[in-house]
Amino acid sequence: MLGLDLSEIVIIMVVALIVFGPEKLPEISREIGKFMGRTRRTVESLRREFYNEIYPPAQELGREFFDASRELRAVGQDLLNPTTPTSQSTPTAPTAPSIAPEPQSAADTSNKEEAK
Repeated sequence: MLGLDLSEIVIIMVVALIVFGPEKLPEISREIGKFMGRTRRTVESLRREFYNEIYPPAQELGREFFDASRELRAVGQDLLNPTTPTSQSTPTAPTAPSIAPEPQSAADTSNKEEAK
């Protein structure tokens, strides 16, 4: 409570008793209590108003940052680990190996001409 020790509070009370006297002390204490109550309610009202004005937009902004962060991480993971889904790939028909004609030697061509 205001950073005061018990001994400091007792000293303040004794000084107040001496300065104001026993007749006025209860009245002054009551006024101080009312003032502290009003101050506490005002501070609580300001805190609540500040909270209601600042917290929801800040929470929404935090959600947007979180979603953007999640999307960036997903993109980063896709870039680091590229995988192609097998269910979406289109099957391709096997291609026939290309057969090139073998070069013929001069002896082979002469044998073919004799056979004719």
